[in-house]
Amino acid sequence: MAEPQPSKLVMRVRFPSPALSFLCGGAAVVAWLVDHLVRQVVIRRRLLRDKETGRPEEIGASYVPAAIAAGTYLESTEVVPKALFLCVEELSGKRYTRAHDRWLVRPTTQEESALLDLPGGGASVVHLIHSAYDETDEILEVSESIWPADRIVILDDYDLAQDAEDLQSLSDV
Repeated sequence: MAEPQPSKLVMRVRFPSPALSFLCGGAAVVAWLVDHLVRQVVIRRRLLRDKETGRPEEIGASYVPAAIAAGTYLESTEVVPKALFLCVEELSGKRYTRAHDRWLVRPTTQEESALLDLPGGGASVVHLIHSAYDETDEILEVSESIWPADRIVILDDYDLAQDAEDLQSLSDV
């Protein structure tokens, strides 16, 4: 089980910025934030390691609007005192009410290979971009996590409708 390590990097940036070229999602995350009119963010970047082996397990980054995080403990490199979403709710006075997750499986970058101790060339990662909103659809946080594809299992457990919900539609099968 991975445990948080103090963030390697915490910074405040204004978009667009050449300082963002090193970020996990790079252009995709920056474009998404700019599209949602978040012009300044506090970025918390972290590397999580397995408690027992010390092996790198996850690269993560969280992007919190500077309007929420600037001048707070979220700009410190220390581990936050509770789950990040609870910190953001406390600081903003708003509640998380909706989320959007984008899952990608893609080749690793050179930096990711080095950070995650992956062999060069051919390794894949699972990359999650998570966007969280309040009740007015205002963005509260964008975060991303990157795991070595050979070290992750994704489970999906859900109830199934017992009756057809739309009897008129054609099946995709």
